[in-house]
Amino acid sequence: MRHFVLLICLVLILSCAVEQTSRKNTTTLRIAFGSCNDVKNPNLLWDDIIAKKPTTWIWLGDNIYGNENDLTVFTKHYAKLLSDTGYNKLKQATSVEGIWDDGDYGPNNGGSNYVYRDSTKNMLLQFLGVGADDERRKRGGVYYSRTLQQNNLSVKMIFLDTRYFRDSLIYLKDSIVPNYAGDMLGIDQWNWLAEELKNNTTDVTIIASGIQLLATGHRFEKWSNFPASKQRLFNLLQTYPPKKMFFISGDRHVGEISVLHKTGFKNPIIDITSSSLTNPWSKARIENNELRKGQLVYPVNFGMIIIHKSQQQTNVTLLLEGDSGKQFESLNF
Repeated sequence: MRHFVLLICLVLILSCAVEQTSRKNTTTLRIAFGSCNDVKNPNLLWDDIIAKKPTTWIWLGDNIYGNENDLTVFTKHYAKLLSDTGYNKLKQATSVEGIWDDGDYGPNNGGSNYVYRDSTKNMLLQFLGVGADDERRKRGGVYYSRTLQQNNLSVKMIFLDTRYFRDSLIYLKDSIVPNYAGDMLGIDQWNWLAEELKNNTTDVTIIASGIQLLATGHRFEKWSNFPASKQRLFNLLQTYPPKKMFFISGDRHVGEISVLHKTGFKNPIIDITSSSLTNPWSKARIENNELRKGQLVYPVNFGMIIIHKSQQQTNVTLLLEGDSGKQFESLNF
């Protein structure tokens, strides 16, 4: 009997040890993101975002809305956002990363010909608290990367600048049509991106773009307006494929998740769009997107990324969430 009791005790001790090891080798990382934050309107989502306990908050552009002809408006609006109680609580609880879009870059749909782009760039970097020695202070544009390491999980975040170097848009009446000769990122950013992907060994890669990568059905800004650049991006991802990868985007004042199954890619290409934090569409309307999974999200929303790594595998959950705990769309892979 005594031997039996000792055996049971040994089994329990080993079981506890295995469970503790399993917990030690299991990591969960939460990242939140959003776009289109008009400081003239109240932001109802800060408390919801904080409640999700993200380790990082990502601005995807239109973080404020300035005035291309009056730079003092940028200064005033950044100051107002920095004094916002809800945003300050988020800053205290998380790290903050981000890029810009036209609302904080300058002119609507603006590109490389904006004369004050270096002035608005410095304002954005000051808002984000970027130090004097940061690489973004020393080169054109606001593109950069960060790697998050938490226990056994590594996540690379690549932030693209789709404004500073972008060639001119082509319009047909009130619609933007493809510029087949135009470029989105500029040679320096393309070379940098190739190196970032080439040397990437992380478990998960997040690529942030101010404008949508996959959606093609609408007449507004998107990567499809520059077909050569979109294909060049796909070529880079095919040459240097990350282990797990997805895009996050903003701009549209509506949220959605798009998925493309593309020949030559082991895994589907995913683009989750979160917009708007404060000023969504005034009314719902139909917008075609053959790659959309689920429905368009019309109310104010933010994005959540939940990455879970165990000894066996890494799983990613993408969510579009709203005020008072509402969940609109999700995707697991």
